[in-house]
Amino acid sequence: MRRVIITEFSSLSEKLTNQCVIFSYRLKNLCIKAEPASLLSIQVNIDGQNKNLEECACVGKGDDDYTFKIIPLFEEDLQQVSMAIRKVHPEFKQDREKLQIDDVDMANVIISEDMEDAKKVKEIPYILLTMPVVNDNRYDALKNGVKMCYDKCKVEMDAIYNASKLKFDKEKLLETKDDQDKLDGLVEKIKTKAEQQRDQIYNNKLQEIEDAHSKWAEEHLFES
Repeated sequence: MRRVIITEFSSLSEKLTNQCVIFSYRLKNLCIKAEPASLLSIQVNIDGQNKNLEECACVGKGDDDYTFKIIPLFEEDLQQVSMAIRKVHPEFKQDREKLQIDDVDMANVIISEDMEDAKKVKEIPYILLTMPVVNDNRYDALKNGVKMCYDKCKVEMDAIYNASKLKFDKEKLLETKDDQDKLDGLVEKIKTKAEQQRDQIYNNKLQEIEDAHSKWAEEHLFES
C-alpha cells in the first residue's frame, strides 16, 4: 500500500484513541472516588497570577478512596486554594484539618533558612476534600451525565471515522482489488477497536456508579 494510506491509518487510529482519552477524562470529572485527574483543571490565583494546583500545593490521597489531602506550600494560600477548588468542584466537601509534620515528608513544603525554626513547627493546616456520596438524586444525575459524555464521544468519533473513510475510499481506487478488500477490513478493525475501548470506559464508569450507590444505600439503611 502507498504511504498516503499508511499515514491515514495512523492518523485515524490516533484520533480515535485521543477521543477515548478525552472521554475518560470527562468521566473522571464526574467524581465518585478521589480521581487525581479531576484536579488538573484547577487554577489558583496567587498574587494576581493563575497557577496550577500542583504548583502551589501538595496533593495526596486521603485515608480512603474518597478523599484528598491538599497541603498548600504556603499557609497564606490556603483560602485561595480552597476557593479555586470550590470553583471547579463545588460538590466536594471541604474540611480544614491539621497534619502532624512527622506524618508526611515536608521537605518541599517548609521553606526556611533556619532549620531550627523548621523543627519547631509541629503541625500544618490542610484541606481535606471528600467526594459526595452517590445518593438517589446524584445517582440519576451521574448516569445522565455519563450518557451525555458517551453520546458526545460517539458523535465525535463517528465524524472522525466518516472523514477518514472518504479519504480511504478515494485513495483505495489506485490499489489492487485484494488491497482494497484488505484496506476496508483494516479500517473497520481500527474503528471497532476504538469503539470497544470507548464502551469499556463507559461500562466501567456505570459499574462504579452502581457500586457507590449500593454502598450508600447499605449505609443509609443501616443508619435508618
